[in-house]
Amino acid sequence: MARKEVIQYIDDLDGTPLNEDDVKVVRFGYQGRNYYLDLSADNAAKFDEVLRLKQITGLAEAFKDEEFSKSWEPVYEDEPNKEEL
Repeated sequence: MARKEVIQYIDDLDGTPLNEDDVKVVRFGYQGRNYYLDLSADNAAKFDEVLRLKQITGLAEAFKDEEFSKSWEPVYEDEPNKEEL
């Protein structure tokens, strides 16, 4: 009896079959856990873009109701320095 094992890669986002040479393994962590996704090059680029956009746009929203010390307030060049007042 013969046995043959075949590894078939499937894009984890859209379910399309991938050739071994076309697989991009995306590794990321979230809440202390590590995840791996098998993606096409296009979907890997889209996934990366979405995460980067979420980092840029989502941080202000995530922390909008939090209070921080005044030391984190931005100082602009056209504003007088507190020591100068």
